[in-house]
Parts: sequence; structure tokens; C-alpha cells
Amino acid sequence: MNLPRKLQMTTISTMLTLTMIWLSPLAAARGGISHTDVASTRHIEELPPEIRNALSRWQSACGSPLTARRLFAHYLGDNAVGYWLISLHFHELACANGAALCTNLGCLHQVYISAGGAYRLAFSANVPELTLKLLDHTPAIEIDCEIFRSHDCPRVLRWDGRRFVEQ
Repeated sequence: MNLPRKLQMTTISTMLTLTMIWLSPLAAARGGISHTDVASTRHIEELPPEIRNALSRWQSACGSPLTARRLFAHYLGDNAVGYWLISLHFHELACANGAALCTNLGCLHQVYISAGGAYRLAFSANVPELTLKLLDHTPAIEIDCEIFRSHDCPRVLRWDGRRFVEQ
């Protein structure tokens, strides 16, 4: 390779390296660089006190203090209607005894609801996965049963003001 070509390749390589070094903190700040989702007590401590108190019953099976990964709690709220929901995905809870949380139907999922006051348990079941949704400003739970190709579990449960019911 002749000298000008070698110099050009070295310059390009150096520029690319410097660009990557410069961009890496920006990517990390936006979550562009993957990292291990380590279980932490912080994900439990950030929950409202009434939910933290309800979770304390799992300490005997899972260990104390309870720790969870980032996706343990999902949040959804609608100021127009005045409902706030928190779903807990127990497969994201660090637990020494996984059988206490999961069965062949799926892992425990709980949904707590608030209309401006304290949160209360509105749904609790072992299901493969669930997603919180708002359907026409009404809280709803979509249960994913595709993993088991099951037709016997409800797909969507809608809040009727007291509980979640099949749509």
C-alpha cells in the first residue's frame, strides 16, 4: 500500500474511533448501550407504601430485603378519568424460591389501582404476561396467552368501577 493511501486509512480509522468514544456517553445516557438489569431494592422502595407492605409477605420465600429488576413494576395513569394503575410482574422479582411465584400457567401478576387515594389490589393471577391499557379512558388489562396457545384465558379485562371483568 502506498504512503498516501496508508495515511488516509489511518486518518479515517482515528476519526471513527474518536467519534465512537465521544458518542458512547451520549448513547449510554439514552439507554443505547445495553447493561445488565441487576435486581435492586430501589425498585421496591419506589412503590407506594401500601404496595410495599403487601409485598412483605414474599420475604419468607424470596429473602430479605426484597429486590427486583427494573421491569418489575409498570405504571399507567389517566388524569382525565382519575385512575392510576401499577402492575407487578413477579418474574422480575429476585426470588430464591421461584416455584412460590410461578406455575405452569405463568408467573404471578398483580394490578393495583388508585382513584386518587390509596392503592388497592384489583387483580392477581398467574398468567404468562399482562399489559396495562386504557380503552376509551377505561383501565384495562390485556392478558397474553399466546405462549401456551390457550383459548381458556380471557384476553382483555376491563375495569367496571369495582373490578376487572371480561370484555
